[in-house]
Amino acid sequence: VSEDEADAILEGAVVKYENEPYTFSESQLQNIQAEQYRLIISIRVSLYDSSKNEYLWKEKNIQGKGDYYLESTQQQTYDDAKENVYTDLVDGILSSTLQDW
Repeated sequence: VSEDEADAILEGAVVKYENEPYTFSESQLQNIQAEQYRLIISIRVSLYDSSKNEYLWKEKNIQGKGDYYLESTQQQTYDDAKENVYTDLVDGILSSTLQDW
């Protein structure tokens, strides 16, 4: 629905995006290479109650994490890591909403 019709409005912004090497391996040529990466996305969100004209909660920092491998033969891909991040973020938002009930 539009903002005018909504009972509540979730406001937020991405405040950090990290995609960094997490584990390393050593090749036969004595080169150290990143084997696994960790994707971290942090958001700052607020939930506004339109009917009461007040915030239910404000500026909560929520973080999601997901690990993946560059090799396509490994189990966890970048897309899988993004799904894990999104799940963590949604769980954090739901927890923040329900914790006061």
